[in-house]
Amino acid sequence: MRGHHVAENVSCTCAVSTKSIYTQLLRDGYIEMMLDAGVRFLELACGPCCAIGRTPPTNGVAVRTTNRNFKGRSGNPNAEVYLVSPESAAAAAITGTFASAEDILGGDLKILADIHEPEEYPVNDSR
Repeated sequence: MRGHHVAENVSCTCAVSTKSIYTQLLRDGYIEMMLDAGVRFLELACGPCCAIGRTPPTNGVAVRTTNRNFKGRSGNPNAEVYLVSPESAAAAAITGTFASAEDILGGDLKILADIHEPEEYPVNDSR
């Protein structure tokens, strides 16, 4: 998403799964980068998994990075829901149609190769 913006006809949301992941994204600068790109962040909760707050319109199309898909899981049995990689979801949000990271980055896929998991994620159980 760096250097890009969500397409005008797209609603792009991010539901971070845990406080630890959110903290790491914040430390690494990804939260600000995605906000600048027009991404809206949802509450840290399990709601997005069952489409609480983000149900596609009737016969609408949704691109998601969740781990499961079945009719009605998005909250609307008439929606077309497609599961894709995070890179493809970002590319689709930018272009407003199905796309891959290569469509956005061209031959510069080295950018993705430079992204690595941290050796350790911060853990804060203090609630």
